[in-house]
Amino acid sequence: MPIRLRTDAPAEGHSAITDAIADLVEPAADDGLGGGGGLDLSDPIPVYLLGLDRIKAADPLEHVELVAWRYLLERPDNAQIGYADVQQRDAKAEFVSVTGGDVAAALLEAAHRAEAYAATRRGDVEIRLLEVPSVKLSAIWLVDGTDVFIPYIDGNQQSQFKWKTVSRDAVLKELADRAKFIAN
Repeated sequence: MPIRLRTDAPAEGHSAITDAIADLVEPAADDGLGGGGGLDLSDPIPVYLLGLDRIKAADPLEHVELVAWRYLLERPDNAQIGYADVQQRDAKAEFVSVTGGDVAAALLEAAHRAEAYAATRRGDVEIRLLEVPSVKLSAIWLVDGTDVFIPYIDGNQQSQFKWKTVSRDAVLKELADRAKFIAN
């Protein structure tokens, strides 16, 4: 089944990003993300933040905070990949940042894996992003009643999570273990 996107993203998100990128790049430049009309923006994906202090809660995922909407940016020739974040403030979309390089490529790879996973499910799957900077973990969060995660940033060198489809219980245990390590 398809990936389901939320409908409550800022209505002006796309224009906030295209305006900001146009302001950041020299008018004559054709160097990737600032290349003007050759840039494709995805639909927005909600970004949730989980703080270290909330990892110890009975259900940490009930304590996430929606902090931004992320748009994948691609050139049609796949020569450049990036993402941009927008926040909604006072009912207005505000550009926050644009990121490229390895992190953006990793997110795009995880998104492709999420699409493949969603295709195996019977119902729609909602896509979210979970950011837990205190334990160096960022993942695509697929919600369909049995939440699974596909980490694309994993700062633990010993971890085998990156690129795997990981269950909710396994992610919560890993977060708790990392939080204990940080506390010690």
